[in-house]
Amino acid sequence: MSAASIAPLPAGALVAARPGPAAARTGGPQPTTPPGPGDWVLLERDLTPQEAQLLAGCLQAAGIAAQAGDTGIVQANPLLSIAVGGACLRVLESQQEEARGVLAAFRRGEFSLGEDFDVGPTAG
Repeated sequence: MSAASIAPLPAGALVAARPGPAAARTGGPQPTTPPGPGDWVLLERDLTPQEAQLLAGCLQAAGIAAQAGDTGIVQANPLLSIAVGGACLRVLESQQEEARGVLAAFRRGEFSLGEDFDVGPTAG
């Protein structure tokens, strides 16, 4: 069979044929809330993979659907970080403003633990 005899697939068919959500394919976290209305939008870029995962986890703990993107390529080949713009953080468009508020509170240190925080008994 020659390549010329194979009919091209519709544009969306290749994406639909891939198993699992995009975050699972890229190693990113799964959203903790079901996707709602709106598209995924880029909230932050030029992050390290660790920053992207940490911020995505913070947003997910607040009930916001968030994904860390491009973490695999940046970790596998740090020289490509400049080309892809570093790791990124995506949220649903409908949750974008709420996500900005949570990230601002995180950066102000509102989620930090005090020096006298009791972690409980240690295993010994």
